[in-house]
Amino acid sequence: MDYKRCGNQIVLRLDKGDELLSSIKELADKESISSASIIGIGASDKFSLYNFDEDKPDVDERNFNELHDISNFTGNLSVLNGENFVHMHMTCVDKYGNVSAGHVLNCIISHTAEIFITVFDISINRCYDDEFDIEVFDF
Repeated sequence: MDYKRCGNQIVLRLDKGDELLSSIKELADKESISSASIIGIGASDKFSLYNFDEDKPDVDERNFNELHDISNFTGNLSVLNGENFVHMHMTCVDKYGNVSAGHVLNCIISHTAEIFITVFDISINRCYDDEFDIEVFDF
């Protein structure tokens, strides 16, 4: 992992073997960032996704163990229970053109990832929402 910061913008490069969510959290902790928007592209050959289904209380995890181009990660950084929390969605495609998308549970970078982070000068916390059984932004 390597990065450059210019004001409220960070350009982050993840390398082979870096884990997406933990790398972004590590950077946020190091740079004292508590809220940001995140976008990026890259490649992975080992990742897990899930899709939110309010009728199913358990996460329906889908595991992938072959090379995929990541055409988009989109997400944000906020604070949950006093800790930085990275919430990412990912869209990726395999060598046959099959597309998979969802919430990222984990993602090991296989070649590289190029990520752009816009840091906000506020802290965004999350709180529990009873209606949907999820953590939401708390302003």
